[in-house]
Amino acid sequence: MFHSCHTGRVSPAQAQLALLESLTHAAGEARAWAVGTAGFGAAAVLLSIACWLVWARPVTRGAAVPLALLGGIFGVTGVVDFANLSSEARALPEQLQEAPHLLTSEVLPRAVEALSTHRLLRFADAGLVLLGLALVTRRERLFGVGLGVLVMSAAALGLDTLAIERHAARVDLLERVDTQLQGR
Repeated sequence: MFHSCHTGRVSPAQAQLALLESLTHAAGEARAWAVGTAGFGAAAVLLSIACWLVWARPVTRGAAVPLALLGGIFGVTGVVDFANLSSEARALPEQLQEAPHLLTSEVLPRAVEALSTHRLLRFADAGLVLLGLALVTRRERLFGVGLGVLVMSAAALGLDTLAIERHAARVDLLERVDTQLQGR
């Protein structure tokens, strides 16, 4: 230990601990975002119920439909992401110690796939923003549908843009971990 401090070298155990700490921190942040996504979806569904039942006008009922649909999608996505990330985080210590190659063969490809998926979703969100803008120029119920689509797709566009940044950072971290593991 004394020798490694003066030469600047890190022992394999210290390196493994640092990698585990980085991966666990990243997984914790990703789970927090998953909870936020699920919460956003639940809030949109609750708002859609209020639009349908409380303000019961053609405009608000029109807005309730896309709020409920897209909010439900966000809610389910957040819950599924949280469950997947939680099981992945629980498996990290054993995986890093006993089978670090699984980070490259299983975890990294899933992270790359998630990054690609969010890039496609951002493109779809932009299309929905345009659809929402087109529908907002219509009358009553279609105006409401357009307003609901516009609000949800604009929020989704922002969330997916942030998700791309998070997933790109996660892919980068996993690639650095893989490089360090290969260097052993």
